[in-house]
Amino acid sequence: MKYTVAIVGGGVTGLTVAYRLMSLQKQNDLPIEIVLIESNDRLGGVIKSETIDNFIVEHGPDAFLAEKPELKNLLTELKLTEDLLSTNEHNRQAFIAQNNKLVPLPVGFFMIAPTQWLPFITSPLFSFLGKLRIALEVAVPKKNKPYDESVADFLRRRFGNELLVRAGQPLVGGIYMADINLLSTQSTLPQFAELERRFGSVIKGLVEAGHHGVNTASGARYNLFGTLQNGTQMLINQLAEQLTNVKVYLNTKLISVERGSEKNWQLETTGSQFDADAIVFALPSILAAQTVKELDPVLSNALAKIESSNSTVVNLLYNKSDIGKPHKGFGFVVPSVESKKIIAAGFISQKFSRRASNDYEMIRVFIGGQLAPDLCNLSDEELVNLAQNEISPYLEIKSPAVKTWLSRWPNGLPFYQLEHKQTVKNIENLAKNHLGFFFTGSSYNGLGIPDCVRDGEKTAALLATHIQQRKLQCLNQAV
Repeated sequence: MKYTVAIVGGGVTGLTVAYRLMSLQKQNDLPIEIVLIESNDRLGGVIKSETIDNFIVEHGPDAFLAEKPELKNLLTELKLTEDLLSTNEHNRQAFIAQNNKLVPLPVGFFMIAPTQWLPFITSPLFSFLGKLRIALEVAVPKKNKPYDESVADFLRRRFGNELLVRAGQPLVGGIYMADINLLSTQSTLPQFAELERRFGSVIKGLVEAGHHGVNTASGARYNLFGTLQNGTQMLINQLAEQLTNVKVYLNTKLISVERGSEKNWQLETTGSQFDADAIVFALPSILAAQTVKELDPVLSNALAKIESSNSTVVNLLYNKSDIGKPHKGFGFVVPSVESKKIIAAGFISQKFSRRASNDYEMIRVFIGGQLAPDLCNLSDEELVNLAQNEISPYLEIKSPAVKTWLSRWPNGLPFYQLEHKQTVKNIENLAKNHLGFFFTGSSYNGLGIPDCVRDGEKTAALLATHIQQRKLQCLNQAV
């Protein structure tokens, strides 16, 4: 009798679980039947790329850290390494909006801290007193107790308020599109918290650990990022093609989970019922909470603590001749103090090749998130106009975009609040009360594509071990 695994959610995490579990099934001769349930009419979740009139349009994430081992190995297995694209080395520059201008991040500015003094001292981004306070971070006593604190409190304590407002808030808050007064340092900036713990100072740690020698670009280490020639969708397509022994059901939404009679669990969906021995919840935590509410209110409440927000991506295609003040770089973030409605804008055709022809500029604008939830209630036309109106002053754009594409992502952005790691541990402990329950994906252990692949690989390995143990138990009982 086969052991049935139901994977709920066809984003990159769910697909990775299915793909790796299928591989482990062959390696270990496991009697598994895999069913993948996806509520939308396509696989990929927030990853969606399209080639339209020779333009590559990224509706979701446009890049990933290609050197992270789990993703690197997966790309090799899927024979996608030849399709890898690095960022344009001539444009590795990021900007911050300030007083309706775009100010470049200093060379060597590593997310929240400088690692090269001359570019930092000569940068107009910070005032003299602000620079002095940032430099004095090396003398700030380290935190003695290992409690979690908000990103805002961490940055203010170590670097002062000016860095927090002008750089920390837009750079960190922009990634999560969330209020950094609520974001967990341990979950969103763990590497910097560790530098403080080990070296007593973030700046000292960066220098002594050699980070300044790894990268001379500003901002988010753009030299380490990559994508695929025809967009990130290529990863999804390749994963989906490999799922030859997986039953995939699209347009199938999970409504509830109940204890089953023939197998451990019965899944009630919009289309039918599924019986399963194990369930992998690879959908946003807030949605998983709804499906187990009747079964286990305590687990449901724990899952609901990991909130997620709606976001919008607007792709704008301009004639280059209509951009009066072009900036060579990968894009800019907008601090809250600028009182704008957009979060950030990416110059995707400068970041990667083959996104637009030489006569055009493709710009991606990010709107919404936890910082501005009401904006997602605007119509498509209003959001497109908002995006164009807000980026135009920075680039002195003379005419409207020649083409536009808008994508809405409901619950597309989880944000990690204080004590997020403890919340995840609580969920894992509560899940042990339900045989074969697994929770995985961006809600728990990282937002990026590599993090989701890593979590999917880990979940598949745990599942294979679980199934192997059940197989041995059945053999022993038979003997």
